Amino acid sequence: MIKYKSLKKNIPTHIKVGNNEYEVLYTDDFKDRATAGEARFDVNQIVIKNGMSAKESVHTYFHEFIHAVSEEYDARLTETQVLQLEKSFANFKNFFHNLEGK
Repeated sequence: MIKYKSLKKNIPTHIKVGNNEYEVLYTDDFKDRATAGEARFDVNQIVIKNGMSAKESVHTYFHEFIHAVSEEYDARLTETQVLQLEKSFANFKNFFHNLEGK
């Protein structure tokens, strides 16, 4: 069983992706209210919407992290590929501890 509350508590504030460090931030809202998160490549940020469930927050973090990896390594992943990879990341119990940038 995946302990999403524990995973959410361990989302780092910074994570290194390639040669860049991304800051992980939270916001109360996006212009498009349907948006749960976004990777901002121009300022090296991963932004997650506040108020979501632990499971939604964790999956959003994974999703935006994968977008950052795709951008940094010029992988050109499609949204479908990112969604598929996102689903698999939650199965790694120690994922956060192994990827913390600091």
